[in-house]
Amino acid sequence: MRPNHTFAPKAFPAIAIAMFLVQLAPAGSAGTEQSWHLTDYEPTGAVALRSMNNTNAPKKGTADVGLATAGSARIWRADIAASAAVDMSGDWQTNIEISYSSQGSGQRTVTIQIGKWNESAGFTRCSASGTTLQISPGETKTYCTPMATVSHVIMPGDYLALKIYYNSSASGGIYAITSNATGDFSPSWIKSPSSCSGYPTPELPSLALFISGIIIAPCISFLGRRRR
Repeated sequence: MRPNHTFAPKAFPAIAIAMFLVQLAPAGSAGTEQSWHLTDYEPTGAVALRSMNNTNAPKKGTADVGLATAGSARIWRADIAASAAVDMSGDWQTNIEISYSSQGSGQRTVTIQIGKWNESAGFTRCSASGTTLQISPGETKTYCTPMATVSHVIMPGDYLALKIYYNSSASGGIYAITSNATGDFSPSWIKSPSSCSGYPTPELPSLALFISGIIIAPCISFLGRRRR
């Protein structure tokens, strides 16, 4: 009995489309790194928040991190909300300058966390809780330790977010530096893992691979059934 090959042409258009989409994703393009620079700007109607921008536009000023009481925090929120679900889990690069007023007393522990922001639920931490920096009065230090996040999926309408706080009260202020000596680019920033698919919307290569997988999988299954 001769095998029936009449089904094959029906599968070819779908496979061809999938192969075209795969070609849109260049070799090794698992994702892209993006940087967010901390600013001292308040998002409209969000007094407790500051904005961090995915841009190299000049940003000036300092933002007060540690209010006067233990556990007080400042949260930076991306200037744009996610427009699609974006998985940002992985190893982040950090470069955050922290300054402690010379009027302060005693060493303080500053904690830095990366996570996400929801307008109703607030900040959710996705990085380890123990990422800290020790600082004394009159010092300025740069936190540049890699930080890993897990379950860091940002849903549509939510924001990438960063939280900084210190764990005890202080008579002098603790600040995140958001300008350099010339008032140009913010020296405090975070950079996403190279495996991230892009924020606020996954980039075309990632979408192409995802869609091609949806197309090819049923075709392979169909061909396998017909051959049996």
